[in-house]
Amino acid sequence: MKKLEGLKFLQENFPRLTIDCLFVDKVENLNEEALYSKNKVEQLWRVRGGKKIGSELNLPQGTFTDVKKLKEFMKEQKQRDENMEFVIHSVSPEYFTAPFVGTLAVYNNKNMPKIRIELQKVTKDLVDNIDKGKRPRDWEVCLILDYDLLYKFPRIRKNDNVNLEEVKHAIAVIHEVGEQIFEFYDKKGQEIDTYSRFNIYSLGRVLFDDHRSADSFIPKFKSPTISKEFVQSRMSEVEEMEL
Repeated sequence: MKKLEGLKFLQENFPRLTIDCLFVDKVENLNEEALYSKNKVEQLWRVRGGKKIGSELNLPQGTFTDVKKLKEFMKEQKQRDENMEFVIHSVSPEYFTAPFVGTLAVYNNKNMPKIRIELQKVTKDLVDNIDKGKRPRDWEVCLILDYDLLYKFPRIRKNDNVNLEEVKHAIAVIHEVGEQIFEFYDKKGQEIDTYSRFNIYSLGRVLFDDHRSADSFIPKFKSPTISKEFVQSRMSEVEEMEL
């Protein structure tokens, strides 16, 4: 499952927890009226590239306050790669104020079904460098929770000074989404590893903004097996600790 397909999956199955998305195949088909949200005083647009064919690793993305510059960016990227498509997120500056972001990994494996939740602390410096190459998925992980499906209590594999009480509601919401994702693919008989990205805000509010499987990251010159190992290596293993 690729980036844009995954976002549509989130929209369909978890509409209240999913970021606003506008899908655009090329600039000429952009509906500018759909860009504006009535409930946002200050408007920002996050645009991200997606591809139906080939690897989606480190595709271009940007944040804009001007529609003209947004369209120029998309035209430039489309000229570089005709296979490029886009998703635009209409957000406010608050989108970047989440104290935590993270990954929900769901392993639909008949032999070892598992859910893993990783959290990463957000700093202003990290946010300022998102569009310069260092993506949130590459930030240092501060909390790792492993769940043997369908157990509600995790093994804590890493905890770098995270107040669990502060994030427990959000973790419960994220884990429930993980169970539903597992059930969705299990009913289809699919053995698939998926990776969903989320933001955690104050009062435990959760916002999902990405959902993909390993094939999204497969470079043309690598086999699916190697690429899968590459993706899983991001979910770092550390010494297991008791909850």
